[in-house]
Amino acid sequence: MNYTSILYGTQSGLIKKLKQFTSAHYLPDQFNDTTDSFVKKVGQAEVDSVASEILDKLRDSYALKRIDYSLNPDLGITRVETPQVNFSVSIGLDPLLLKQYILSVEITRIKDPLLFEDGYFWGIFDLYCNQLKVEPPQPISVSEKIDAIEAIDELRSILEYPSDASTCSLKFESINLIIEMMPQALNFQSLIPKGLEDFSRNAQEAMQLLLKAELGEDFNFNLFPVDL
Repeated sequence: MNYTSILYGTQSGLIKKLKQFTSAHYLPDQFNDTTDSFVKKVGQAEVDSVASEILDKLRDSYALKRIDYSLNPDLGITRVETPQVNFSVSIGLDPLLLKQYILSVEITRIKDPLLFEDGYFWGIFDLYCNQLKVEPPQPISVSEKIDAIEAIDELRSILEYPSDASTCSLKFESINLIIEMMPQALNFQSLIPKGLEDFSRNAQEAMQLLLKAELGEDFNFNLFPVDL
């Protein structure tokens, strides 16, 4: 099945600390398109800075020429394409904490399978990405997956879910990973951040353990396809 995988990370900060925020500006008092766009505008310098910082590391590591990459800025987001990877950096207003922004880095495509064994590549993104979101083409029946998981003793002991079985999580302490399952996505995150190389290895091991539950054909997918 055609799943979408996105490696990503977020960081937050005070809007008034953004480089283009001035004393003439007012902090948002509600979340809407206008206030979100305001944060995108005053946060553009931070977006461009992070995107350039990552790109510079890729240029140094892989000896990229100017014709090898593209840098495409837009309001609140910059998209970058290189022969190795496509990624984006974006910013927006935190809908829950209106004095803060959220800056996100997403790896949307990895183009060479050898990069999964390349510690230098993972090291470039260690500071920015620490989670993996896998989106299915159709909603996941979480309650059915819970029933299958509970049939496996070693998985049942690390499984948690609310009484309505609308979501669930599996905490793999032995391999430093937690998986959260929701109808719209699976989310993988390290319990203790140890870098993306460690994270990618543990995520794949966790999926192999999870497949013991015979979760069905809709779970027959690669976590890290080359065309990520």
